[in-house]
Formats: sequence, structure tokens, C-alpha cells
Amino acid sequence: MATSKKRVTVPGSEKRAMPNARVIGEVDPVARIEVTVVLRPRTSGAGALKAKAATAAAMTAGAKAPARRQYLSREQFEAERGADPKDVAAIEDFAHQHNLTVVDVSLAKRSIRLAGTSRT
Repeated sequence: MATSKKRVTVPGSEKRAMPNARVIGEVDPVARIEVTVVLRPRTSGAGALKAKAATAAAMTAGAKAPARRQYLSREQFEAERGADPKDVAAIEDFAHQHNLTVVDVSLAKRSIRLAGTSRT
């Protein structure tokens, strides 16, 4: 059962019908649907500061030959530029409160997939 919290619409998140779209029937209330929520990049902590500094240094230093570049490992990329685990926890809490299932979470991709029905 959903809790009664005040909802706030994120500006620019409203969806409009595609041109020439038309209603062809009602939505099946028990059909499973999935959505992917794209999370913001990590905005605080040492990883975010290091990533911002590295980007600024790269922009001012000019391009290096590929062999001289320093590349991040997958783990470093996730830690420095992935989603914040606190944001993931907030989305998971929302999902559970609204009877949605968490299908997949990726900090590196900054995404979380949720599933449920239109009845949810």
C-alpha cells in the first residue's frame, strides 16, 4: 500500500503524446511493465571532487596520445562517476512503498530498473 506523501512533479518530466498518436484501447491493469530510472552522477565525496579536477586538468592540458593517457578501471569509474548508493536506496524505498519490484541496479550505468503493473 502506498503511503500518503506529497508528490512533487519534476519540471520537464511530463510526457506528451507523440505526433499522430491515438488511443487504441485501455491499459491492461495486470500487465507487467518495466521502467528504467536514470540517476544523477555522484555529486559529493572525494570521488566526485577527483573526477571534476581530472576533467578540468584534461581540458586545460590539451590532448595526450592514447598511450600516454591514464584510464580508469571499471571499479574506479563506478566509484568516481557512478550513481550515489544513497540515491539508489531512496529509489528502492520508493519502489517498495509503491509495490514495485527492483529488477536491476547498476551504479556504473547510474540506472535502476523497476517493474510493476499499472494497477500498482
